[in-house]
Amino acid sequence: MTYKNHKCEELVETYWVRIQLTHKPVTTPLNAPNLKAAIADAIHKRYDNFNKDMVEEVQYDPDARLIVVDVKKPMGERKSDLTNMAYYMEKDVKMLPLFKNQDKFEPTVGSQKLEMENILVYYVDEKAPTFTTDRASGGVFDPQTLSLTLVLAACCFTILQVSN
Repeated sequence: MTYKNHKCEELVETYWVRIQLTHKPVTTPLNAPNLKAAIADAIHKRYDNFNKDMVEEVQYDPDARLIVVDVKKPMGERKSDLTNMAYYMEKDVKMLPLFKNQDKFEPTVGSQKLEMENILVYYVDEKAPTFTTDRASGGVFDPQTLSLTLVLAACCFTILQVSN
């Protein structure tokens, strides 16, 4: 696969998706221990019976209204598509649903629906990206190469932070 002057030598599978969700203010405090089950259930129902067991960890910061969800599948598993699930969730949260059913991604924690206001998704592939500087001349990059390099560097930095 190529995009202009960039080549993709090998297609790799995403095995881990980290989703950062910010929810709208709630009237009563959330029961944090029930949050993981609520998120897993909402993913399962909204995204084609997605396997709840892949929701590995959910962290919650009530002051920031921030939920961090780690969804992982075993390396080498090709049946589940984490990238599609995360893509559609991002559209749902940003009020651009792509399904005929225009419902939003709203987990129910206890009796309280949790409406999301922001989402940020990080994708981690089975194989780390590789970079070459074949096109760099004298330390100067063209704008496309520079922006791609910055995005990939940010992803690698995020992956390193996550693994530590």
